Amino acid sequence: AMVIGIGGVILRMSPVKAIRTVVIAFVEVIRNTPFLVQIYFIFFALPYAGIMLPPTPTAIIALGVNGGAYAIEIIRGGVQSIHKG
Repeated sequence: AMVIGIGGVILRMSPVKAIRTVVIAFVEVIRNTPFLVQIYFIFFALPYAGIMLPPTPTAIIALGVNGGAYAIEIIRGGVQSIHKG
Protein backbone atom coordinates (compact mmCIF):
# COMPACT_ATOMS: atom_id res chain seq x y z
CA ALA A 1 0.00 0.00 0.00
CA MET A 2 2.86 2.39 0.72
CA VAL A 3 4.44 1.76 -2.68
CA ILE A 4 1.12 2.44 -4.39
CA GLY A 5 0.59 5.47 -2.14
CA ILE A 6 3.96 7.10 -2.76
CA GLY A 7 3.92 6.31 -6.48
CA GLY A 8 0.36 7.57 -6.73
CA VAL A 9 1.24 10.85 -5.03
CA ILE A 10 4.11 11.43 -7.42
CA LEU A 11 1.80 10.79 -10.36
CA ARG A 12 -1.08 12.74 -8.75
CA MET A 13 1.10 15.85 -8.51
CA SER A 14 2.35 15.49 -12.09
CA PRO A 15 2.02 18.49 -14.39
CA VAL A 16 0.50 16.20 -17.06
CA LYS A 17 -3.29 16.39 -16.75
CA ALA A 18 -3.94 12.93 -18.25
CA ILE A 19 -1.79 11.23 -15.61
CA ARG A 20 -3.47 13.17 -12.78
CA THR A 21 -6.88 12.23 -14.16
CA VAL A 22 -6.02 8.52 -14.21
CA VAL A 23 -4.81 8.60 -10.59
CA ILE A 24 -7.88 10.57 -9.47
CA ALA A 25 -10.15 8.06 -11.23
CA PHE A 26 -8.30 5.14 -9.60
CA VAL A 27 -8.69 6.64 -6.13
CA GLU A 28 -12.36 7.45 -6.66
CA VAL A 29 -13.20 3.98 -8.00
CA ILE A 30 -11.37 2.16 -5.21
CA ARG A 31 -12.70 4.39 -2.42
CA ASN A 32 -16.28 4.27 -3.71
CA THR A 33 -16.59 0.49 -4.01
CA PRO A 34 -16.93 -1.78 -0.98
CA PHE A 35 -13.85 -3.77 -0.08
CA LEU A 36 -15.73 -7.07 -0.39
CA VAL A 37 -16.69 -6.19 -3.97
CA GLN A 38 -13.03 -5.54 -4.75
CA ILE A 39 -12.05 -8.94 -3.35
CA TYR A 40 -14.81 -10.65 -5.34
CA PHE A 41 -13.71 -8.84 -8.49
CA ILE A 42 -10.09 -9.90 -8.10
CA PHE A 43 -10.97 -13.49 -7.17
CA PHE A 44 -13.86 -14.18 -9.57
CA ALA A 45 -13.50 -11.76 -12.50
CA LEU A 46 -9.76 -11.92 -13.17
CA PRO A 47 -9.87 -15.64 -14.09
CA TYR A 48 -11.99 -14.61 -17.10
CA ALA A 49 -8.97 -12.56 -18.20
CA GLY A 50 -6.71 -15.58 -17.69
CA ILE A 51 -5.29 -14.50 -14.31
CA MET A 52 -5.87 -17.23 -11.72
CA LEU A 53 -4.95 -16.33 -8.13
CA PRO A 54 -5.21 -18.42 -4.98
CA PRO A 55 -7.19 -16.93 -2.06
CA THR A 56 -4.25 -15.65 0.00
CA PRO A 57 -2.55 -13.63 -2.77
CA THR A 58 -5.98 -12.32 -3.74
CA ALA A 59 -6.50 -10.96 -0.22
CA ILE A 60 -3.00 -9.47 -0.11
CA ILE A 61 -3.45 -7.73 -3.47
CA ALA A 62 -6.90 -6.45 -2.52
CA LEU A 63 -5.62 -5.07 0.79
CA GLY A 64 -2.65 -3.45 -0.94
CA VAL A 65 -4.75 -1.78 -3.64
CA ASN A 66 -7.39 -0.63 -1.17
CA GLY A 67 -4.83 0.69 1.30
CA GLY A 68 -2.86 2.30 -1.51
CA ALA A 69 -5.86 4.32 -2.66
CA TYR A 70 -6.31 5.70 0.84
CA ALA A 71 -2.56 6.24 1.25
CA ILE A 72 -2.47 8.37 -1.90
CA GLU A 73 -4.89 10.85 -0.37
CA ILE A 74 -3.25 10.83 3.06
CA ILE A 75 0.29 11.32 1.74
CA ARG A 76 -0.87 13.92 -0.82
CA GLY A 77 -2.48 15.94 1.96
CA GLY A 78 0.74 15.80 3.96
CA VAL A 79 2.90 16.83 1.03
CA GLN A 80 0.62 19.69 0.05
CA SER A 81 0.57 21.01 3.63
CA ILE A 82 4.31 21.74 3.45
CA HIS A 83 5.07 25.37 2.54
CA LYS A 84 7.00 25.81 -0.69
CA GLY A 85 9.35 28.35 0.88
